[in-house]
Amino acid sequence: MDYTFRLSKGPEFFNELANHPRIHKAIAQYGQGVIDLAPVWDRCMGFEWPEGGFFLVQLDDDGLYEAHTLFRKGGRRVREYSAQVSHFLFTRTDCTLITTRVPETLPLATRLALDSGFTYDYRLKSLWRIGESELCDMDHLSMDCSRWIASSKDMQDAGEMFHDRLVSAGVEKDHCDDPIHDRFAGYLVTCSTSGHFWKGAYFYNRWAASAGYRNLIPSSDGRAVTFDGVRIQLNADGSDYEVQRCQPEQ
Repeated sequence: MDYTFRLSKGPEFFNELANHPRIHKAIAQYGQGVIDLAPVWDRCMGFEWPEGGFFLVQLDDDGLYEAHTLFRKGGRRVREYSAQVSHFLFTRTDCTLITTRVPETLPLATRLALDSGFTYDYRLKSLWRIGESELCDMDHLSMDCSRWIASSKDMQDAGEMFHDRLVSAGVEKDHCDDPIHDRFAGYLVTCSTSGHFWKGAYFYNRWAASAGYRNLIPSSDGRAVTFDGVRIQLNADGSDYEVQRCQPEQ
C-alpha cells in the first residue's frame, strides 16, 4: 500500500485541530478547556493529512492502541485514510488491537468507524459528560489484527504474489486456491519485509493451527521460515525475500 500521510513529530498539529471551535465543541466533555496532548504524546503516534488525521494512544505494552479521529469539515477521504492507518499499524508496528470509544451523541462517528472496518463491541454507560450533571453513554468499537488480515485485499494480493513466486521456483501447491490462506501468507511476507518477522510468523502459525494448515518453522535469527523442503529467506536488507529449496525437516 502507498501511504500518503505524514507521521507526526509532535502534538502541535492535533492540538490545533482539537482546539478549533467547531471540533472542540464536538469532542470535548462539558466544561473541558483547552485540549493539550503534550503530556501524553510520548505514548502517541500521529498520522497527518492536510484536512486532518488520526492519532493513536498506546494503552499497554501488548499491542493495544486507542484511535482518535480529528478532521476539518470536508474530510471526505476518511475511510481511505483509515485503511492506510490500519495497514501501517498492523504490518509495521507492534499493534494487535485498535479500539475507539464514541459518545452516543456522535452517531455519525460510530457509523464512520463501522464503515472503516471497526466492529461494535458494547455500550459503556454514563461515561461522557455532556452537561453539569448529565452523562451520556459511549460505544466501544475495535479492530482486531486477525480479523483485519482475514478481510484485507492488500494481504490477499501479497499472498497471491507469494504463491506465484513459489510456483516459479518449482514448488507445487499442495492445497487449492484459498483466499484466506493467501491473506495470512501475504501477511507473513508483508510483516517480514517491514521489519516485523516474528509478528507475521506468529499470526500465520496461530491461524494455521486453527484452520488445519501446517505451521511454518521460523529460523532463530528471524530471517527465514521453512516448510516441506522450502525455505523463504529474507535478503540482506530485509526488503524482499527469495524462495530456496532445502532438505525437509525430519
